[in-house]
Amino acid sequence: MPQRILPLLALLACEPTTPTLEGEPDARSDAAVFDSRPPDAGPDARPDVAPDLAADAAPDLAADVALADPCPVDHPEGAPSLSPGVPHTDKICRGRSAWYRLDVPAGHSASAVLAFRHAAGDLELRLFAADGELLAESVSATDTERVAGPVGVEATHVSIEVFGYRGAGGVFVITPRLHDVREAREVRVEGHVRFEDRPFGPEGFTGERVPSPARSVTVELVRDEDGAVVGEAVTGADGGFVLDAAAQPVPHTVRAASELRHRGFVTRVHGADDGLPYAVSAPLVPGEPVALLAGADDAVGGALNILDAAHDAFATIADFVPGPSPPLTYRWTPGRAFGCGSCYSDDTIRLGGQLEDPDEYDDVIILHELGHYFVSHFSRDDSPGGTHRDMAVSPLLAYGEGLAYFFATLVRDEPYVVDTFIDHVRSIDIEAMTVGGRPDETLSGTRGDHPAGDYREELVAGLMWDAYDAPSEDEPHDALALGAADTLHLLIDVLPQPGGDVGPRGMELTDWLNALACFAGAEPVQPLIDERDFPWDLAERLECRKGRVPAPYGLERRAGGIWLVGEAPSGAPLRVVSGTDRRKLRGGPVRCTAPCRLADARPDLQLVVTSPGAPWAGASWLGKDAAAALLGGRVVAGARTYPSQ
Repeated sequence: MPQRILPLLALLACEPTTPTLEGEPDARSDAAVFDSRPPDAGPDARPDVAPDLAADAAPDLAADVALADPCPVDHPEGAPSLSPGVPHTDKICRGRSAWYRLDVPAGHSASAVLAFRHAAGDLELRLFAADGELLAESVSATDTERVAGPVGVEATHVSIEVFGYRGAGGVFVITPRLHDVREAREVRVEGHVRFEDRPFGPEGFTGERVPSPARSVTVELVRDEDGAVVGEAVTGADGGFVLDAAAQPVPHTVRAASELRHRGFVTRVHGADDGLPYAVSAPLVPGEPVALLAGADDAVGGALNILDAAHDAFATIADFVPGPSPPLTYRWTPGRAFGCGSCYSDDTIRLGGQLEDPDEYDDVIILHELGHYFVSHFSRDDSPGGTHRDMAVSPLLAYGEGLAYFFATLVRDEPYVVDTFIDHVRSIDIEAMTVGGRPDETLSGTRGDHPAGDYREELVAGLMWDAYDAPSEDEPHDALALGAADTLHLLIDVLPQPGGDVGPRGMELTDWLNALACFAGAEPVQPLIDERDFPWDLAERLECRKGRVPAPYGLERRAGGIWLVGEAPSGAPLRVVSGTDRRKLRGGPVRCTAPCRLADARPDLQLVVTSPGAPWAGASWLGKDAAAALLGGRVVAGARTYPSQ
């Protein structure tokens, strides 16, 4: 804003006519897409998603502006009318709103742009239908707010409210616009979105910059004159997209924003302080494909790499979790440090951008923090949080942090924990237990040679990796190969179940080892424990509680028969009992590789399948008549009544 208007802003500032309220801000609507407030502003504030407008979108305030009313109408009734396309200069007093009316002909949509000096007062913008319904809201930490409403079938009017965040006031310019649907034309925009990746290995970055597809990111078609989003699409696995929209014959921009949507999961990358999403954009040229490339030297390149790592994580877990979790937000700004380094809490990851230790291309760190988010929604830990790097910590903290590092290696399918600094690379091989390629005895064992003693997070991550990965001739102690499916089954389906606290109080390594041994058997697990010098003897401490683990198989009716489906334990006998009276079920061990047929689907059949020695209860099937017989009794006067025995 030119310096010549700054004295005017000071002269026109109003004194509050009502007290300024202290405490939490007013509740915000969910009408906007992106979260815009800094971390300490609370979850309710939302930002404006449109890009910066051209300089002429908000005219400069003239030095001789005269405002008749020191405080505009602060309610919709009696609000003055605005003229489409005509900028209107006004101000609001602290703790009050300014309301306006805009008449909207049939077949038109309305939009408005609010321009002001954010440093003098943070103003916000809302658009309401004639009946009071909130149509759109723009709440950001910038100098411009923008709202746009839907097309009206009949002539109507909209109400526009300008208000201050936490009661702020100040001078502003508001420009309303109308858009005739008859002028809109169907357009199809095709293109690709890519970002420059920086590959790395155990030694750090290779120095390459590889253009890579930006998968599952949001692409928007934005009307330049008011920033309205008129069309939206999501990129595919190759970064390609096809966007269909009805657009006015005015300039538009195509942009890819730092929001990922994959199989119901949503992840966003916002600035640490201003809360704005990152985006890469290009002007729309009708009939030509759009190629968007986010460079590694631009902040948007780092933002898209963060989303790319998150994409791999969600692709890994999507088939094994009961459904999507709440949206996840990464707050990250180049050059911005957090006191915690990088950390997770309440569906928000604060990712360090400090120059000496940037994390936006450290995929392991990105995934480590996402691992905490995964555990908070789908698994369990009791970690108290706190400092943990390169030191022995309490069993609860070591388990929580070790699990998060293992999650990162599981997603990448590599046993390396790599963190790059401006002048150093921290590289740990959790399989070989080496730091910088050299063995490190501190990664194994516990303080005091006791399971309740402090130990390293790498001990936890290494044991989990050994159980997950395929056996190797170089590791005679490692005969387990759970793979992703069984590993996630333990973490998602077994460990969150109540009970099973077998070692130090709370969820820690002994509980995971106990669940693993109950699932896979103690024989292949104990050598892994011994190799890492962890003081735990499964023969003495193993507790496999019946029913704590869901059965890996089930029973289904198919083509007149009852079939075992799922995964029967390899080489282990099943016990199948059946009959028509639960007191007289008969049967015994059988060999069956699912799917297999066990019995005819008779209405009076009762059939139970169990696995002797397994921690699950088994599976059962009842015919219609058998279910009725089990229920028994007679319904008398509103109760199921049984004769006295």
